[in-house]
Amino acid sequence: MLSTYLSYNLIDRDMSRSIGRVSDDAVVAREAQYYRETIGKISSVEEFLDDYRVYSYAMKAYGLEEMTYARAFMQQVLESDLSDEDSFANKLEDERYRTFAQAFSFAGNAAAQVKPDIQSDQQTEDLIGLYDVSVQNAGRVYAAEFENYKARIGQITNVDEFLADQRLVEVALQANVIDTQYYSASFLRDVLTSDLDDPTSFVNRPENSDYLSLAQAFNFQADGSLAAGVPAQDAEQVRKITEDYLFDVPDRIVPLAAELMTDYFNEKIATVASVDDLLADPRLVDYLWTSYDQPASLTRRADIRAALTSDLSDPTSFANTTQNGALRAMAGLFNFGTDGQATGPAQTAEQTTSLNRTFLANYDNAGERRDDTRESVFRAAMETVGTLDALMRDPSLYNYMMQAYGLDPVTESRDAVKRALTSDLTDPNSFANQPRNARFREIASAFNFGADGLPTTARRAQSESQFNAFTTDYMERAETLGLTSDEAAEEIRYYREQIAQVGSIDELLADERVVSILLQSQGYDPELIDARTLRDVLLSDVEDPESFVNTQPDRSLRLLAASFNFNPDGTIAREVAGNVQSVADIIQTEEFYLRQTLEEEAGLENEGVRLALYFKRMAGEINNAFDILADPALQQVVRIALGLPEEIAQSDIDAQARMIEDRLDIATLSDPRELDKFITQFSALYDMENSNFADPALTLFSGDAGSALGADMLSSLAQVSRRGF
Repeated sequence: MLSTYLSYNLIDRDMSRSIGRVSDDAVVAREAQYYRETIGKISSVEEFLDDYRVYSYAMKAYGLEEMTYARAFMQQVLESDLSDEDSFANKLEDERYRTFAQAFSFAGNAAAQVKPDIQSDQQTEDLIGLYDVSVQNAGRVYAAEFENYKARIGQITNVDEFLADQRLVEVALQANVIDTQYYSASFLRDVLTSDLDDPTSFVNRPENSDYLSLAQAFNFQADGSLAAGVPAQDAEQVRKITEDYLFDVPDRIVPLAAELMTDYFNEKIATVASVDDLLADPRLVDYLWTSYDQPASLTRRADIRAALTSDLSDPTSFANTTQNGALRAMAGLFNFGTDGQATGPAQTAEQTTSLNRTFLANYDNAGERRDDTRESVFRAAMETVGTLDALMRDPSLYNYMMQAYGLDPVTESRDAVKRALTSDLTDPNSFANQPRNARFREIASAFNFGADGLPTTARRAQSESQFNAFTTDYMERAETLGLTSDEAAEEIRYYREQIAQVGSIDELLADERVVSILLQSQGYDPELIDARTLRDVLLSDVEDPESFVNTQPDRSLRLLAASFNFNPDGTIAREVAGNVQSVADIIQTEEFYLRQTLEEEAGLENEGVRLALYFKRMAGEINNAFDILADPALQQVVRIALGLPEEIAQSDIDAQARMIEDRLDIATLSDPRELDKFITQFSALYDMENSNFADPALTLFSGDAGSALGADMLSSLAQVSRRGF
């Protein structure tokens, strides 16, 4: 009979081949096929528990075979909300139950469930981010139109040149509060060439009164020409129309407007000799009021007067007693006496500079508050809106999403927007993929609507449940990778941000940091798997036995492939809703089942081999001596390897833990070479202790495992988790 170590090594040195032999067994293959075919048809915990073949297969896979009888108990495990630390599965000391629950997406496990959703969380974040960018871009657009108008209007020599320049026309119309969506050039020509002094002229007709201010802003003659030496607009007309455009058309103070407001204030304040002078100029009052982010008020002039004429040395003065801190701050930035007259300059240079800084810091506060409100409304709606029609019917939502993608909610055809949002972006012939509709492609990718306008699932390179599994694995390997917990957390944060934005296999492979994290999380050396191989793996159909990943000797690559959602062409596939297990979890369950079966079969010939295989599989989960003591099989391996007597099971658990930690550096078990030495040592001592190759450890894997530890030890282990282990 072969020694324990040789038998173990024959299996372990090519684990993929060993597991492959088990999977080829007719009975094992039949059970696996039944599981794969049936699990996709199950939709509830009750159905799962009622199908004994499926249920028992899963229980064995996760090392819970001895608990198969406890259906009510396992139902509570499967219905646990794993995001709630007080849920049933999370309160159990045995981590196997939580791992089992994570593998399924029944009602309690919300994180694993895939549901139709008009937007994923990342899509919502991306849209909101684009909205914020659009606000900044809008400010630049207004500034560009402002500057273009001033530069171009002086070159206009007749009305037809003006009307031929759409940018100039639209600035002029918007500045005069005239709709730019529908206008007739011939109509505007009649307006601009009207004789303003003739009460019967075109623009002076009652029905055209809305256009009078526009006509007054230009100097065209009746034939559309300009009189000799007369510009289309004089300096004052240009100033008025451009400032009306810049100050009144945007729904917020844009940066260029803030600069002009500051220049105006600085120029005018030098001429102010009294509070009355300041209050007589609405623009100075607006500047001061906006600087301190004050709400609209009918008494603002009276309040400003009271503050600026306060005697700051008098503790009973208005400025010193008002509850409005902004008014107190204003009082300190001006030099007016109690009679309202300036006692010198109305402001010193330092006071003006201080006020300018305050204004430039606060001028857009009102706009930002509106944006915050719009964002909150949009976020809330993404949780409740159920159809495309409902989304498009709500003006606040429709306008918000359109602005985010630089689309005009007024001028764009709603029918075109709807067709774009219901386009299949994987179909090159779909509406949104047509070159003439390229502007709609981004907004189409921001939502998840089917052709019927109802929500479908999101396109994600990796599902939330698989992301969580990867990052958990990465944190567990942090020490082996030479990372602190903070460094590993930073890598996970980067991975989350980037994987959520991946739109194709090429984008994934282009980020070497992401590739490194995903490979290391699964125990692969990034130096040993090149981009071409990884591409072939991730684009493989795991259900096709002839696909690349299924022809590789490393079976674990199947799980890697199933953990991502790539189409064969490298685009992102939609997640599949309604399944209680993802493809990756099915493959993981199958691999666990095969490993359990392999270990069982090995134990039939030599229980020491089963113990060795089990120890190697579980070594990565051992963090302290109590993890060993909580598992009868691990305890047996360590006891034999360290040469400890069986009687230690009757000792106090803390004493046992100290005994193990004094003899074993648990951190070394993360080193493959040290782990192999330890298993070699165990194997040799096992053979010495069991010269007839009896199987005294058999009970360790049976329902009577508790007898190997003793009642006192089991009682003590019940306290382990409460001690923080």
